Amino acid sequence: MRSDKFLQRMKGCKFDIDHFHWIVTSNRIGIDLQIGGTRIYFSYRNLDNEIGNPVRKLNGKYLFFKLHEKTSKSDGNRCIQWEFDLRTESVENRMEMLKETTKYLKEFLTIKHYNLRFDLKELKIQDLFIWEHTKKFNNLDISEGRRSLELSPEDLKFILEELKAEIRSLKIGVNDFEYEKPIQGKYLNIENMKWITTKCLMGPDLVKMYGVGTSKNAINLNEIIKNWLNGGSLHLRSISCVYEGSLEDLFEGLNATESMFSAQDITKLSDNFLDNGRDIRRTTDRHLAIIMFSKGKRSVQFLTWHPDYVKDMRPETCQKLRNIHMI
Repeated sequence: MRSDKFLQRMKGCKFDIDHFHWIVTSNRIGIDLQIGGTRIYFSYRNLDNEIGNPVRKLNGKYLFFKLHEKTSKSDGNRCIQWEFDLRTESVENRMEMLKETTKYLKEFLTIKHYNLRFDLKELKIQDLFIWEHTKKFNNLDISEGRRSLELSPEDLKFILEELKAEIRSLKIGVNDFEYEKPIQGKYLNIENMKWITTKCLMGPDLVKMYGVGTSKNAINLNEIIKNWLNGGSLHLRSISCVYEGSLEDLFEGLNATESMFSAQDITKLSDNFLDNGRDIRRTTDRHLAIIMFSKGKRSVQFLTWHPDYVKDMRPETCQKLRNIHMI
């Protein structure tokens, strides 16, 4: 930002970074970068009352900035914060600066993962400039603090079908609409289940899902478990959500038996679940899964066996697992 010649050399080098994170929220509009053990933060505000701020050039335009640098007490990482000057701090001006900063940084960065956090209801999500750069994310977080971000069915479909993401954290409200397809992604955190249907939780890549609240039509966990038993959702590790049906409906046709896992084992596997679990096994490969209930049986967790769990098992439980050739 000091020398045009040096900038041209930078463009020819290309630096690898782990994470490029857009923040588009009511609290902050900016960019976070993770480069090895260094975090760099960009944000925008009016610096009129602060004397002595230096001038730099961004995409051929001169602007004032303020720079802060410190070491994180929690992990010892270096943290650098850039604040660029804005005459007026409107959403439009900050978004324009976000667009310019993105354009500038991408000229000399090779980015491994993109992340996005969004909650600004003043902006139409389908019109964001970000989609010109990528529609594939590692982490996609769309929520509005304690409340659900109200979107149209078309916006929801855009988020679920046009945008790809490994991790989706969604707190979205949609009036009089239910989504009837599997949600793409490995990790789902859904904090408003009103628009969720049973089909949403049967994606082929799903690993873990955590849901808060109830859906408009109760989720059929029996159907989800049978899908796993029949070879669907092969990567599934855990589904945890509110269950509104009867135990008879939940266990219909599952051939479930009293769990071999003790209360101590289950507590280490998952918080807030009792020791009244039930085990089921997939006939094709004899893979083991556990169905557990929370206090009051309001929530159910379906947990499939993984070798990582061994470290939390009692010796007696490990022996039982050896007896059925799970370890």
